[in-house]
Amino acid sequence: MNINRTLFLVAFISLLSSKGLAQESKIENTQLQLSGDNLIITYDVVGSSSLDNVWLDIKTTSNKSIHAKTFSGDIGKKILVGKKKKIVWNMKVDGIDLQGEELNVKVLASKPKVSLNVLTDIVEIQRGRQSKSRDNVINKNGSKISGKLESRFASDNLKFVSTDGNNLTLNQDEIEKIKNRVCSRDTVYLKNGDRMSGTIKEIYPNDKIILRSKRDNQYSIQYADIKSVSTYSSNLGYYGRSYFAMPIIQMSDPFLLGLKFGVIDNWGYYGQFTAGLSGTESDQASTHDIHIVEIGASKYIFSTTNVDIHATLGVSYSSYNSYDYDYYGTDNYDGTKNSLGVDLGLIGQYHHFVFNLSIGIPFKTKLFNVGIGVGYSLSAK
Repeated sequence: MNINRTLFLVAFISLLSSKGLAQESKIENTQLQLSGDNLIITYDVVGSSSLDNVWLDIKTTSNKSIHAKTFSGDIGKKILVGKKKKIVWNMKVDGIDLQGEELNVKVLASKPKVSLNVLTDIVEIQRGRQSKSRDNVINKNGSKISGKLESRFASDNLKFVSTDGNNLTLNQDEIEKIKNRVCSRDTVYLKNGDRMSGTIKEIYPNDKIILRSKRDNQYSIQYADIKSVSTYSSNLGYYGRSYFAMPIIQMSDPFLLGLKFGVIDNWGYYGQFTAGLSGTESDQASTHDIHIVEIGASKYIFSTTNVDIHATLGVSYSSYNSYDYDYYGTDNYDGTKNSLGVDLGLIGQYHHFVFNLSIGIPFKTKLFNVGIGVGYSLSAK
């Protein structure tokens, strides 16, 4: 790697002018030195308070970011006041080959956590139900990991469980944004007394949040304007309790038409009524007078992208009357057959729409059927 090039250092002076500090803390006397494959940065921290975090922003003169990783020394959390602080960056290990370009290196520092009262005020009651791959964390170096955050807001590092089951500790200063795939019910309380409700879709640590309202409007809210955030304690998926009604077609011999209605929740219930009438041939016909009444229970099982899935189990009672007509129009009553059966199915919910797929299995008659339906949710949240 060619390292005989001019290196420019732009030192960022971080003035910590928050309340309660007797004296502003700042970085002074920053210097660069190239030693073999290492770039050595030295600086002084002047003031009365330690720096909460120190990091480097490295770019080429063409404004291309350098995602450096191999650092040692006085970088990261809780850098105390003092002189001759040193950061060593191993450029060779990071595979940096600038091909004649110059470097601009900024030494950046953030305020102490004690001054960021907004972070300690932001709380979270409970995330609610989550499955794997519900949170995506995009790091500043361009990498992405998926899994589950134990809490979206913390005063220090974030606890994270990846999709492969590993427990990770994430540095908020290395995170660009957090994308939330859980449609939780969040309430954001602002310092001016206002309150906003919806779903927090993206979080930019120590910067802002993106809130989607119930009407699908999106708002960008700065951390500095937030007093607190709470998440409704729920064991549900996206939409919570909803009352629904939907027409049902049951594909059997004969076809049946009906209505399914009920409540879907973590645990829910439903009722269904279907009926059918059919005839065959012109000179000899048969009709089937059929009524089926069904009741059942539903259980939330998981969510996909914007869709809640519920499993259903029902018990049905069918009344089956058959009439045969011969060539002369003689009515031959074939009797009434009553039967119990079971119905297994799934109900999905997407915003205000619900859909159903079920299989009915009778114990006596031959009314085995597959049912489909699409309906409307009256109170999706």
